[in-house]
Amino acid sequence: MKKLKLFAVVSLMLAIASCSVDPGMKVKSMPVIISEGFTSETEYEVVCIGYPKDGLTGLQKELTAKEAAVINAQYYLKNKFDDTIRPEMDGDVADFKMVDDHAQIKYVLKKSDLKKRLKK
Repeated sequence: MKKLKLFAVVSLMLAIASCSVDPGMKVKSMPVIISEGFTSETEYEVVCIGYPKDGLTGLQKELTAKEAAVINAQYYLKNKFDDTIRPEMDGDVADFKMVDDHAQIKYVLKKSDLKKRLKK
């Protein structure tokens, strides 16, 4: 339940922030998925990156980058699998590290018969 509330709050914050973006501002297109694949019949692993909010340093920089990477992974998985999969509930961060200007996470999705749940 905590993860669901956190996801809802983060989603709301992102929605509000996206409304205040300058229309003339150019957005960089950066890859966010490094690797993905099944590790077993019941586990799917995705390695994602996330970029921090500009101007932050230290712990705030790390946390916003990690949060962005988690959202990227969950969004990607939600679109890859059918509606029986809820990445925010069925998955978890297995590894996290900061690499230069971005965070890199390994997000593992666990559910029975996972291969059968891929979108067709």
